[in-house]
Amino acid sequence: MSEAKTRSIIEYKPGKLLRGLNYSGRAETPGDWIDVVPGKIRYKQVKIGGVDQELVDAADIEMKPDSWSPFQCIASESTFIEVPHGNITFITADPAGNVYWDEFDAGEAGMYSLELGQGWIMVMHAHKNQPKPVKHLEYCEPGFFNPRTRLVDFQRGTSEIEGHNIPEKFWQYVELEEKGLKPEDATTPNDRQ
Repeated sequence: MSEAKTRSIIEYKPGKLLRGLNYSGRAETPGDWIDVVPGKIRYKQVKIGGVDQELVDAADIEMKPDSWSPFQCIASESTFIEVPHGNITFITADPAGNVYWDEFDAGEAGMYSLELGQGWIMVMHAHKNQPKPVKHLEYCEPGFFNPRTRLVDFQRGTSEIEGHNIPEKFWQYVELEEKGLKPEDATTPNDRQ
């Protein structure tokens, strides 16, 4: 996987359908919202009815404007697919050290996704000037409930995680996003159709 952003293969209709890589069925949301970053980011579990959550799982994530997700590394042989439904920027780096800056807007809801695997690092930023929280679906195979699935959080400025160097360009992109600036080599959805 050389570039993460592609046309979305995930189909999600809350309460009706979740179709992913290898599984599909009725989308169920048992339980309440759970805070990731209190007052800023929360999620609700999404499962495919009749399918073991060790095989596949998802989360409906809601981010308040100008909130940042934790910095994370996918430390297991898992596939994470992020499907934005609002104004959000994803900054990612693949295991080879290539850094990507991908901006999504509400008009593209569900059209594009990021497919990330083992060794990828990521952070998400919900844009400031929007009237309501940003939503996106995070889909995972094997599922979050599989004991082998691991996402490792790390702190700003970290230079290495899980045996992978974090490129300086990743941190430069984070700084530009904080200032509301785009990197000169930023990609857009039309660049990767």
